Parts: sequence; C-alpha cells; structure tokens
Amino acid sequence: AISALSKLPIECKPNAVDALADALRTSGKGLKVEALKAIAQTAAKGDQTAISSVVQCLADRQPEVRLLAGKVLLQLSGRRDLAVLARVAAICLCGDRAVEQDVQQVFRQLAPSEDVRSMALVAAQLRYCDKERWPDAMEVLSTAVCRGAETSIATALALLQDPGEVVAP
Repeated sequence: AISALSKLPIECKPNAVDALADALRTSGKGLKVEALKAIAQTAAKGDQTAISSVVQCLADRQPEVRLLAGKVLLQLSGRRDLAVLARVAAICLCGDRAVEQDVQQVFRQLAPSEDVRSMALVAAQLRYCDKERWPDAMEVLSTAVCRGAETSIATALALLQDPGEVVAP
C-alpha cells in the first residue's frame, strides 16, 4: 500500500507525502524503510514536510533506517540548505555513537565546507542543545570573529534564524 502512494498523479502527491511522513513517525523498521523509499519517489526536491520527516529518521535506532534516510535526504535537500544542516548537526551531537557515526557521513555530504560544518554545529549547540553546550559554541564564534571570518559569522547568524530554506553564503 505504501509503494502505491508513489504512483499517484502529481496533484495528489502532497497528500501522499503527508501520509508517508505520518508513517515515518509511527511505524516499525519495515514500514519506515518502505515509507522512505516511497518518499524518495514521491516528494519533490525541497519538500519541507518530507525533509523534516526524513531528518527525524536519521536518529532512528535501526541502522538500515538511518542509512536510507541519509540517502533520501541527500536526494531531497539542497546541499547548502542551512536549516536542514542545523537539524542534522543537532543529531550529530545526540550522544549515541552509532547514530552519530552514520549521521556524520550525511552531514559531511550536505555541508559544502569545513567552515559551514563548524558553524552548523555552533548553531545546533545554541538552538537545540542544553545550555551547558553554549560556552563551546560561543568560543567557536569568538574565534571566527577574531580571525575576521565574516562569512562564517553570517552563516552562523543565518543558521540561528528560523527560516525555511536558507542558502549558505
């Protein structure tokens, strides 16, 4: 039934993506894998509903779900989409080593440079983590200011906003 959603006419696809996103939030491993495959075939590049649901699957306990979610995310997301980058960076900081290793691979592919990855981690620490991580983030920002890295600072500020899709400078 899930794979049939990807074969719907174009005007029905937004509803199909919503149904598939719901399946990703409530399903077991097998259904999540099928829903991710269907989202890859159904969702348009940049579809924020699909992207948000797929990003959540990056933190799944099942490695198969995480790896497939990474592939689908790379297909759906712009490689310089800072809003997605900050959410993926937050998962990289979750504390579960297996999840972090799988998500780091996706994170490196999504981020165009080490500088952008660094600023995405700063933004994730400030937006999504407990306050005890804030001093580390502020130290990285201070270092960027001291070396005159205006692009890094602009990237961090863009990541701290709550945009739809923001493109890295």
